[in-house]
Amino acid sequence: MLRRIFLFLIASFPLCMANASPYILKSSHDFREYEYVELENGLQVLLCSDPFAEMASVSLVVAAGSRQEPENAPGLAHLLEHLLSRASTKYPDDYGFFRFINSVGRYRATTRSSFTSYSFSLKSFYLKEGLDRFSQFFIAPLLLGSDIEEEWYAIHAEYTA
Repeated sequence: MLRRIFLFLIASFPLCMANASPYILKSSHDFREYEYVELENGLQVLLCSDPFAEMASVSLVVAAGSRQEPENAPGLAHLLEHLLSRASTKYPDDYGFFRFINSVGRYRATTRSSFTSYSFSLKSFYLKEGLDRFSQFFIAPLLLGSDIEEEWYAIHAEYTA
């Protein structure tokens, strides 16, 4: 049976802490297994294993959103959300992540006032490749200047839809 693994990669949101480790509140009816890990770079990770699920899901939340934008650059956080997912040094094919994820799952990103979240779900078999492609958004994004105007139009279309 396939296992579903949720990776909630939490950049700046603290978890409930007890004795210097997170205290995970869990219902007695919750059959999932949870594990908290803090990586060497300080990234907080909550792993959740669900033995009945057939898909894997990943979510990364960055504690930065539109509230942190400079006054002279409204929409910058949303623009960055769009640009990060276009291409990376390792995967330079423009929109390559979207072609990959659309063939095996789905992707969603949202910019709010105090955070930006990126998440995707895919068939468990593709989790390793999905994580590698996704992590490159944050490790080595290309952020091409030529993509900025196109993404501004995409963002405008989102707001007017």
